[in-house]
Amino acid sequence: MKKLIYLLTIILSLNLVLAVVTYTKTIGSITMDEDSEESINLDNYFEPKVVLEYEIVSEPTDATLMIDGATLTISPDIDWYGEFTFKINASLSTADESVLTGDIKVTVTNIEDSPELIDEDEGIPDQSFNMNQNLTLDLLDYFKHGDDKDMTFFLEANLTNIDAIFDEAEVTFVPDPDWSGNESVVIIAADEDENEGKSNTFTLEVKATNTPPTITSFSPELTQLTLSLGSPQEFSIIASDKNNDILEYQWYLDGFPILGQNLSSYTYQATDPGQYLISVAVSDGIYSKKQEWTVAVDQELGEEIIKEEGVCGNGVVEEGENCGTCPDDATCKEGYACLDNKCIFQEKKSNLSFILILIGVVIFIVLIFVFIYIKRKKARYGFEEKDVKEKLEKPAETPVGEAQKFKIGRNILNENPEEKKEYAKISPQPTTQLETPGLYPRQTVTPEVKEPIKTVDLVMLKNYIKDNINKGFSEEKIRQRLSEKGWSKEKIDKAFAEYKY
Repeated sequence: MKKLIYLLTIILSLNLVLAVVTYTKTIGSITMDEDSEESINLDNYFEPKVVLEYEIVSEPTDATLMIDGATLTISPDIDWYGEFTFKINASLSTADESVLTGDIKVTVTNIEDSPELIDEDEGIPDQSFNMNQNLTLDLLDYFKHGDDKDMTFFLEANLTNIDAIFDEAEVTFVPDPDWSGNESVVIIAADEDENEGKSNTFTLEVKATNTPPTITSFSPELTQLTLSLGSPQEFSIIASDKNNDILEYQWYLDGFPILGQNLSSYTYQATDPGQYLISVAVSDGIYSKKQEWTVAVDQELGEEIIKEEGVCGNGVVEEGENCGTCPDDATCKEGYACLDNKCIFQEKKSNLSFILILIGVVIFIVLIFVFIYIKRKKARYGFEEKDVKEKLEKPAETPVGEAQKFKIGRNILNENPEEKKEYAKISPQPTTQLETPGLYPRQTVTPEVKEPIKTVDLVMLKNYIKDNINKGFSEEKIRQRLSEKGWSKEKIDKAFAEYKY
């Protein structure tokens, strides 16, 4: 038995040594589609089988050829199409015997491509950006086209709170103002032949961020003020915050915090003359906004105000009176204007036109007075000359008796002392000459003339009475106060009579 096996081995070895490699069947032209693979069993084309070894000769540059045993795999490059050739060499491993094929032609046909993602596994990753900011993506970083055709892009579906603006291959995502949240997005890419490719579903996350508070208004609106010495001034602001954060306030004087002043308003007392910087900072804990005012405290302006309660129009600036409530008494200095009941410094402006007009008015008034004066003088002299002539031609009359003299002077001697005082305040009035029969020479009697009560006095008195009655003062106290101020009893009685409680 052993001899038989040994004999068969010798016979087989001799067959292998004497074997000849033959190319029994020609490998014809191979046609395949773009982006596909083709496999060939080489044993179907060569003899003897099993013991042959294969290798590639003239390997192409646009495809990959691989041999695994007797299997040849042809893999053209992605998106490549065209033609190439190669050869196969078959040989015996036990003998120096081989055969080489002729050129094997491979044709890769073009298949019309559609846009597609460059990385199908990753796609377009999720994106995040801050509130009130935009995000821009270059879609050529995520899409490709096998035929290198131009692509256009659009959304598969519109978004609720984000606008997508496409500019060629770029897309910019613009969220709504002050909005934060998430939106899911799918982008479609299409070529000129209407072939489309779709992206994966990715997420746009708009992160909420803190925004600074906003000062919507402030008072006073003028940021440069002039205050009188000792006068108060209230400063205030109105602020808001888009994040609805709790706002905190801090007031400053010349850059130093004012202790305890953490509200939206602050009242400044102008105690010392000079220039000061008043400011307020409103903060949401992270960001802050500031408002500033420059304040000049004028000592001379403050000295004009006398703090005493009184009556408007008496020539004295008393407590509660200012340029707005009583301009007759509280008159602003030159160069200042009354604004919000305060004398505010105003830049000097040219008033040449006003001066010229004023000079013209004054000249016109003077001319009128000169004309009236000359006319009255002529009339007066003509009357006096006639009157003197009549006196000279009139015979003498009987002298006045003692009883008649007493009767004439009694009215003057018995005048009310209070009325005399009031009468003394009035400028002399023209006298009326009364002729009394039997008197010689003609007697001139001055009738009793009382001071007329001016309407403006009554108005001021009634306003004073009304204000003090509202404050709770009695009529007796008010009368006493007005008498001390020099008002006559007649005017006080008249004002109380016309005032209705």
